[in-house]
Amino acid sequence: MPQLPQPRRKRDAKLAFKKGLLRPKVTRLHHWLCVLLRYGSLTDFGAVRMRYGQVARIANMHEMTVRYILQKFVRDGHQMLDHYRDRPRPASKLSPELVRYLTCKETLQAWAGYPLKWRLQQLWREKHVAYSQWSLALLYRKHGISYRATGYMKYSGFKVTEQERWEYARMLKSVIDGDKALIYVDESSFNAWRRINKTWAPKYNVINLPLQDSRGHGLTVYGAIGTCLKRAVFTLGESTNPEGYCAFLREVRKQFIGRADEEIYVVADGHKAHSGRLGSAYMVENNFIYLQTPGYSPQFNSIERLWSFLKAGVTRALLKFGRNAQAADFEKLVLDVLKTVSVERQRRAALLNNHRYLQQLLAARGQADGPH
Repeated sequence: MPQLPQPRRKRDAKLAFKKGLLRPKVTRLHHWLCVLLRYGSLTDFGAVRMRYGQVARIANMHEMTVRYILQKFVRDGHQMLDHYRDRPRPASKLSPELVRYLTCKETLQAWAGYPLKWRLQQLWREKHVAYSQWSLALLYRKHGISYRATGYMKYSGFKVTEQERWEYARMLKSVIDGDKALIYVDESSFNAWRRINKTWAPKYNVINLPLQDSRGHGLTVYGAIGTCLKRAVFTLGESTNPEGYCAFLREVRKQFIGRADEEIYVVADGHKAHSGRLGSAYMVENNFIYLQTPGYSPQFNSIERLWSFLKAGVTRALLKFGRNAQAADFEKLVLDVLKTVSVERQRRAALLNNHRYLQQLLAARGQADGPH
């Protein structure tokens, strides 16, 4: 690249300086030297002793750098030297209280969406502690905090308090410890546009996978798992409605291993099909006890994590199908995947999927013993 003529380089440097693009890195000694040469004193700034060019020649610095230092010094009200003299050095070690503050969920929630640089500025404003970006990144990594995908929740979900979740966890723990019949119920939708986002591939060679030409006819799958069932119960429907939910509960009662009139505790969310008049009346008449989970708390329902396993199976089946799946083909694919849930898998899912969450929630309030 040919070098620019000297006048043009000076013009570009001046334009960059005016636009704020030129920010030279200078030390505290540079500021002291430039101010001393410019004014002849570090305390009296009433008169100018030297021009910018003279200061630059004596200090062996670029003239634009000298302009930047001295103009910023004047703009800050002749306080730049005091600012740099009292500027705190980055902390080499944080106190345990400050580490807990930086890594707690409340702070991470409040600082969501902000980069490390802003977080350090906020740390200085709130706690008067200086820290480096590299050290903060290492601190996050040490405590298992990384740059992950975020989840979203409606404002109504934030109204659910930890006290409500703890009371529900305590009630669910008493049901589990009492060896009562307990099932986990939920619904999920499936469509023909299931896809995978990542796969093993060469660095510069993208692997293209076949995609269905249309979304196709969607299916709603009602599901229930529990240790009191002969097997996992799944039924298909067009949508989540009270009639389909009642028909699903009849199938659940057929697969129940206990007495026909025995009470069954049902863990489900607050969908209208569950909590509506028709669904509630049917559960009362057929000895189903409805344990409605708090809003936006899927961690209590053990079947939630089973849906991701089933949807991944449907995606693999669509890739192997090799052509556009019609409504009947897609329904058969979904049914074949649902049959892969063995008795042992659904039993382990019912016992373990919410075990850790219940244990952590109860341990935070003094009940360290989780469900057995």
